[in-house]
Amino acid sequence: MTELKIATWDYLPDILEMCQKFHENTPFNGIEEYNESRVTDIIISIIEDPANKIAILLVDDGKAVGMVLGVTSTSIFNYGKVATELAWWVDPEYRGKKSLELMKAYEYWATNVAKCSVVQMSLLENDTTESVDRLYKRKGYSPVERAYIKKV
Repeated sequence: MTELKIATWDYLPDILEMCQKFHENTPFNGIEEYNESRVTDIIISIIEDPANKIAILLVDDGKAVGMVLGVTSTSIFNYGKVATELAWWVDPEYRGKKSLELMKAYEYWATNVAKCSVVQMSLLENDTTESVDRLYKRKGYSPVERAYIKKV
């Protein structure tokens, strides 16, 4: 049976494994090198500051099989806070409704804990782009910007 949990130190190895999978399955693979030491530092900073950063996990029988990582910042347009999703990964066999539970929990954290006025989700360019785009729109999100990346 799966359940949602806020990340703790016990889940650090699982989170690092999912970050590696996330990297391998996104367009960042081949553009940016994966540095586990740096990823570890980021995850530690998230675990240590749950008011402004979050790692919500989907856990099955004690093992994390999905995650959403987020941070907050101040809007450049006003003093409102913005929650920005850094990574959303769910092992393929757990995708579907379980992914939506992570999204709902992330939105709850952003609104009720971090007190954000805006929640931002990312859309990677890959084989799931169209279906995730439709999902975001169904959930009330609007596209506002498209990012491009160039390795230099």
